[in-house]
Amino acid sequence: MKVLVAVDGSEHADQAIRWYLGQHQPDNEVVLVYVVEYPISPGYTYGVGMALPQTQWDAMVKNANEEALATRERVQQLMADVPHKYIRRYGQPGQTLCDVAKEENVDMVVVGTRGRGKIRRTLLGSVSDYVLHHSQVPVAICRQ
Repeated sequence: MKVLVAVDGSEHADQAIRWYLGQHQPDNEVVLVYVVEYPISPGYTYGVGMALPQTQWDAMVKNANEEALATRERVQQLMADVPHKYIRRYGQPGQTLCDVAKEENVDMVVVGTRGRGKIRRTLLGSVSDYVLHHSQVPVAICRQ
C-alpha cells in the first residue's frame, strides 16, 4: 500500500503522522507532502493604489521557505525508522495534495485537522475537507 501523509508543521499534522505510524506496515510506501502556500503576489492590488510592497512579500516568501525546511527536519525525526519519500510543492494545499496523490498513485491519504466547527469550516475553508471531497482514494482525517 502506498500512503500519502500531508505535513505542514502544525501539531495537527504531527498527530496525523503519529496516527499513521501506529498503522504502518513494513511493506507500505510512504510519501510525505509539504505544500508551501505563497502569499499573494506583490503585483496583486488590494484596491486602488494599494499593493503589497516587494520587500514585505520577499520576507513572507523567505519565512515560508524557512518554515518548510524546519518542518522537513522535524518530520524526518518523527519518521526516522520508516523509509519515505519527501515532496515539497508550491500552491493551494488541498488541490496540490490531491494532485500529488494522483501523480504518485497512492492508495490512501492521511491528513490532520484543526477540528473547526461547521460554520468556521464553511467560511474559512479546510484543507482536510477539500481533500476528503476531491481525492480519488480513501482519506483518513486525524483529529486530536
